[in-house]
Amino acid sequence: MHFVKKVPTSEEEKAVKEKERSIKLKVFCTVRDHIFEKRKRGELDDEMLSLTQRLLEKNPDIYTFWNIRRDTIEKKIAAWKESQVCQFCRLYFAHQRLFSSALLCFTINIQDKAQDEDEKASYGKKIEYLLGGELFLTQTCLEANPKSYSAWFHRGWALKRMKNPDFKRELALCEKALKLDCRNFHTWDHRRVVAKLAKLGQDEELEFSNKLIGENFSNYSAWHYRAVLLPKMQNSKTGEYKLDDDTVAAELK
Repeated sequence: MHFVKKVPTSEEEKAVKEKERSIKLKVFCTVRDHIFEKRKRGELDDEMLSLTQRLLEKNPDIYTFWNIRRDTIEKKIAAWKESQVCQFCRLYFAHQRLFSSALLCFTINIQDKAQDEDEKASYGKKIEYLLGGELFLTQTCLEANPKSYSAWFHRGWALKRMKNPDFKRELALCEKALKLDCRNFHTWDHRRVVAKLAKLGQDEELEFSNKLIGENFSNYSAWHYRAVLLPKMQNSKTGEYKLDDDTVAAELK
């Protein structure tokens, strides 16, 4: 780092650090190899999530492990969905065999419907809980490395699959990250994803850029965000991307 005085390191200290690095590397390689062996065998399970988390918390930029996590999560969700469908089918055909009375069938169908709704709610909660864990993991990774593209991408991937994501919390996270580094384009890209999912109005996003420019007039990223946004706003009004005279005049004030 700049302006940091270098402190001489003794040979003994170098040897200790080298030994520590060697141990960490050995552990990393062992876990990495285990992950690849499990993937080769098709074992995308809870242990796989635990193993990939262990390494990603140390280095969130290894996109291969994020890919494996996504495959594992999608497999779990598909298995839950299949289990739900199979259970409903078993109940339905069992009741068809046991009851021939129309009234009894109607009563059972009402009960089945209520049970089915409960199972759907449970299924939805499991998915939200699973994806919520991914948000927690990515936040941990981003706190260590706010410019990790792979972690930001995975966070957006998880949000897109959640039924009721907390958009206010997500926007607050973006704002916090931009206060640490207003030029972090990964954060700006993530905010675009969140704004689209939350269906924020373009006026709201323009106001956000105004706020950051007001705090720091030299915030190039906020100016860029604004420059991209203005033609889109114009297009939604007139069908053209060319700014009208009033908008240009207002921007040049």
